[in-house]
Amino acid sequence: MNRLLATAAVVIAVVFGSIGSAAAQDQTITVKPANVEAADSAEFTVTGEGFTADPPFAIVPCAGITTPAEIADVDTEIDCDTSQVDLSNDAAPWTATATFDVPAEGMCIVAGTLDGAEGGGACITVGAATDDGSVEAEAEAADEELALTGFGTG
Repeated sequence: MNRLLATAAVVIAVVFGSIGSAAAQDQTITVKPANVEAADSAEFTVTGEGFTADPPFAIVPCAGITTPAEIADVDTEIDCDTSQVDLSNDAAPWTATATFDVPAEGMCIVAGTLDGAEGGGACITVGAATDDGSVEAEAEAADEELALTGFGTG
């Protein structure tokens, strides 16, 4: 089992080493839901379209990145949890269901071919949706108190 996880981590590092160039192509990754109300484990439906390569396609959660602009520069060894990799063995357009732990600041999910030639990603926001469709950040994050350090003026 450990050997399988180590192999998967190496494969994923190779997969997304070139996600920047892959993201500029015609692949689209859609993740539903795109918003969760609170940080927690959640189930997502990930869909990949525009892929011309044969499966498998790797799907990886990246808690270290939170905006679509960061997906092009993703470093899976730093930004992603390769121990949670999921694979889709379906031909494109493909759909897979995966459960990932979402941190309070949100995260992105990246997916692509094992050789890194095709890929992309989508981001998950955290907070209650408002009537206008925007998202309110979690109350915990917004109401965070300053740490007491023992230093003061006076």
